[in-house]
Amino acid sequence: MVRGAAVALAVAVAALSLAAAAQPPPYLSLASVAWVRRPTGPGDVGVVRLAVAVYGLETLMNAKARVSGGGGCAVAGGGEALLGSLAPGSPRSFDVALNFTGGACYLSVLVEYEASARQAAAGYSVSTVPGALSLSLRLDPVYEPQLQVSVSPSSLNPGAANDVAVTVANAGPSPVLSLDVSVSASGAALLGSANPLTASLGRLEAGEARELRLKLLPSSTLVTLTVKLGYADASGSYAEKAFSFALPVGSSAILVSIEPQTLPTASATPALLVVRNLGGETVRDATIYFSAQPGSSVTIEPQTASLGDVEPGGAAKVPVTVKVPYGERGARSVPFTLVYRGADGGLRVVRDAVTFVAAEEARVAITSLELAPAKPAAGSIATISATLMNLGSAPVYGVNVTIALPEGLAPARSTYYFVGQLSPYTPTAVPFSVRVERPGSYRVLVTVEYTGYYGERKSSSRELAFEASEAAAATGSNSGSGRSGGGLPLALSAAAALVVAGFLAYRRARRGGGA
Repeated sequence: MVRGAAVALAVAVAALSLAAAAQPPPYLSLASVAWVRRPTGPGDVGVVRLAVAVYGLETLMNAKARVSGGGGCAVAGGGEALLGSLAPGSPRSFDVALNFTGGACYLSVLVEYEASARQAAAGYSVSTVPGALSLSLRLDPVYEPQLQVSVSPSSLNPGAANDVAVTVANAGPSPVLSLDVSVSASGAALLGSANPLTASLGRLEAGEARELRLKLLPSSTLVTLTVKLGYADASGSYAEKAFSFALPVGSSAILVSIEPQTLPTASATPALLVVRNLGGETVRDATIYFSAQPGSSVTIEPQTASLGDVEPGGAAKVPVTVKVPYGERGARSVPFTLVYRGADGGLRVVRDAVTFVAAEEARVAITSLELAPAKPAAGSIATISATLMNLGSAPVYGVNVTIALPEGLAPARSTYYFVGQLSPYTPTAVPFSVRVERPGSYRVLVTVEYTGYYGERKSSSRELAFEASEAAAATGSNSGSGRSGGGLPLALSAAAALVVAGFLAYRRARRGGGA
């Protein structure tokens, strides 16, 4: 009977072993791959989202994924990700940043786990034996299309049909499989075509460009072109992009500027008035008239200047004087009216403003240096007082005053004084005390340092020259002082002797009367 039970037990163990061997081991599968950020080309970083799932009868516990790259990519970030528990058939996703160098990218995904659990009749059976699963995949980089749109010319002529070219270029490393273009115009009529104009340009290889020709008849002073692109990239994904261009009509084909663009305040500065013809027609018999800007005292002289003819792409330069009063700072505009004749002989009038920058330079001056006493003697203390003045229209900061003493003078106090902020046109006196060690001629340098309006460190200095005399002779005589000092004790002694003599005479008189 015992032998039969042993045989039955052996048969049961063998059956369990065969059942365990019959159960498939877990395996790792790639559920999906998606681009989070596409690289723009080799050398750029792209981000891909990987989703992995485990299949089998076991749940992997405390799982962690490691990703390594090879071929045309390297892992730039996110190479490790905690996945937690991986139940069979439940994907887990994580992002990996890859630096693409060109060519196919080969990725290896290793999932390590600390334990596994298998569902049993009464719950789960947990195995603490760690393990690892892996998979490999090939990722062909799909670079982000770099479509560029340009419009030529950049400005339009009024009252005429303008030929306009819209150019679409593929500046990326990957082709565009299908490209559709829609061009709509606002502020102008599209001649010979519908508005919007639509066209299919087909496949656009890397580095290739296509051009659309339009005819625009402006109906306002500003024409807006909107270009919409619909395309499929190398992976077949569809995307759209829109570009907008503002094309000025007439006035902005002529650019008026002042050179140099930055002019000092509180000055009348010679400058050049430059009128550039950016349009496609000759500007004839041009004359410019300047007027005053309300609330501003900035003026340009002469107020009327004849420019003559200006060819397309050419420029006319006229010397002018720009007067910028004290306190003017920042961008300043002066209105003008430009009158000229076009190629058709018609009169054109442009009203605009020329702009320049009025820059004020911070300036702190040492207005005076005073010495007290005027001619100090050797061995005495002299006071040098420096008066500062901020000659600008705004406060300056970081004001620090220092004094440099030559040999023979020694500081009685500090050789620097930090003022900090200095308000405009507010005199500020800074005193320094010096000890004159010996007579002679001296030159003292006082320097003020401060921070300008644009953060630059600035300084100014002023020198004070003076003479120091010999030490003054002592007043009075030592012997005279001795005699004068000795007279008081002598008088006191005489008075004391008289008192004593009187007291003795008084005592004798009392004794005689008593007898």
